[in-house]
Amino acid sequence: MTNQSNKADSAGAPRGDRRFWGNREVPKSKSEFFNAATTVTAPGESTVATIRMYGPIDSWGGWWGISTGDVGAILDQLPEEVEQIILRINSPGGEVSEAVAILNMLRAHKARVTAVVDGLAASAASVIAAGCDEAVMSPGTQMMIHSPWTFGAGSAADLRKTADTLDKFEAAIVEIYTGKAGAKDWAALLAEETWLTAAEAVELGLADRSAVIPDAGEAQTAGGEELLITVDPDGDDVEDSLTARIAASARRGSAEPVAPTNTEGGPTMSDALNQGVSARLGLPTDTDEDAILTALDERLAEHPLAEVDAIVAELPEGVVTIDAGQLEQLRADAAAG
Repeated sequence: MTNQSNKADSAGAPRGDRRFWGNREVPKSKSEFFNAATTVTAPGESTVATIRMYGPIDSWGGWWGISTGDVGAILDQLPEEVEQIILRINSPGGEVSEAVAILNMLRAHKARVTAVVDGLAASAASVIAAGCDEAVMSPGTQMMIHSPWTFGAGSAADLRKTADTLDKFEAAIVEIYTGKAGAKDWAALLAEETWLTAAEAVELGLADRSAVIPDAGEAQTAGGEELLITVDPDGDDVEDSLTARIAASARRGSAEPVAPTNTEGGPTMSDALNQGVSARLGLPTDTDEDAILTALDERLAEHPLAEVDAIVAELPEGVVTIDAGQLEQLRADAAAG
């Protein structure tokens, strides 16, 4: 659990290429550790949204971790019918300020939020779990709490000020823990870096119960492909165009988002989506849906991926394609034995 109150690069996590991921393999896709889904319910019933937070908490966002921007985008695009949010957590923690901001965004949402620890809620992630309306520990899971820390450099006065700032952050964390579990010797528990089993977290009061909470299962991703953009940490930023996202979705074989129904029962776009897609395609905002789909088909046909697909489709049976870099690595590995 770090803070970002110091000067320049002395604050927060190490400015290495992995930051809060530590020694773990850095993911290639945001959806590998952060996504959301809504469970389709019968008319008149409340809708449940599931948000999976399976990575570190990091203001940098992108593949570095989950930021307030990421959570805000999810919450903004949840259907109005959502009355319950299941926040599934498996996180090593991260920036305390970012975690508190995420918690307050969840608290401000009209839906009741149940945090479900699926693996680990450590450090800043425990702050989010404890601060939700209900916290549930899945069997075999753990929670870890400790005092906030940071990197610092400067004069004795600078470092004393840094220590004072850390005390302020700890006081804020204790306020959240106390609101959930009541008065405890939090200073000692945090100083000791206390690890809690599911039962111990419930006994301490930071969780309400231990149980298995069913996942949303087969459900549609909130906001569609917009929230599942693939990011390659070894290359440039992913192409930020609507057609690239649609093409990527088609190549992965992902399900089409469930469209709202009109009064005649047929699928239709919302006005906001209709106007947004039209604007991105350079069409008038009052363009009808058939014209939008025609324009999308034309744009996809022009996309480089379409040409690649056509070439691959004409390859003889048994012939496969491979990235040039991977082929070179295979040859080098073979030469090295």
